[in-house]
Amino acid sequence: MLIGEAISNERNAGAVARGNTALHDALSGALAGLMKDGTYVKLSDKWFGQDIRCK
Repeated sequence: MLIGEAISNERNAGAVARGNTALHDALSGALAGLMKDGTYVKLSDKWFGQDIRCK
């Protein structure tokens, strides 16, 4: 279900300080886990009414 026009077509991202590979790897791993087990889609549907993953 679409509610209206997209606010923007930009892809958003999080930032991690250069060289902070531990935090980068932890965030990337957590996001990959959410994508793999379906949690990301469930949260997306709950809060946005649609799948908001970049495709």
